[in-house]
Amino acid sequence: MAVVRDLNIGKTENTEFFSKEENLRLFKEFVSCMEKLRKFVSRISKLHKLLKYFATSIIEQDFNYLILEFDEYMRRLKFSFVVQSKDEISKMRNDIRKIKDMLINVYGVPDDKQALIEFSNRMNQLTMKNIKFQTSARHAIEDSSEIEANEPLLDGITKG
Repeated sequence: MAVVRDLNIGKTENTEFFSKEENLRLFKEFVSCMEKLRKFVSRISKLHKLLKYFATSIIEQDFNYLILEFDEYMRRLKFSFVVQSKDEISKMRNDIRKIKDMLINVYGVPDDKQALIEFSNRMNQLTMKNIKFQTSARHAIEDSSEIEANEPLLDGITKG
């Protein structure tokens, strides 16, 4: 992570600041906080869009906790750059609202947890069926080319 590398370089350049035990401890905890943020982003980016919707409150709670922790280290270490967490939260809420509107208005999914879970399960089943269909279609194409190579009668050539 480039930011952590830059901070580690800053640690060697600012020996006076980091010679204080408290600042060094805070910095190490801050690096740990940055690692938690990286893992959070990685974990969320791997979630299916509908799962993100279902876990919205948990995701938002984790996000808010990490941002508060990050901001506190920024304040205590007196770092000078600004984090735009409020804009990020606003964008995330807007995206969640759009997904919810689409589910309710386009797909007619009721706005209760059980109906959303059932819809998600049906979507997962449909996705699995689609994958199986695509795989079998691919195999069918491969099999048909093998038949054409072994069956000259299919090409209109007859043996006398």
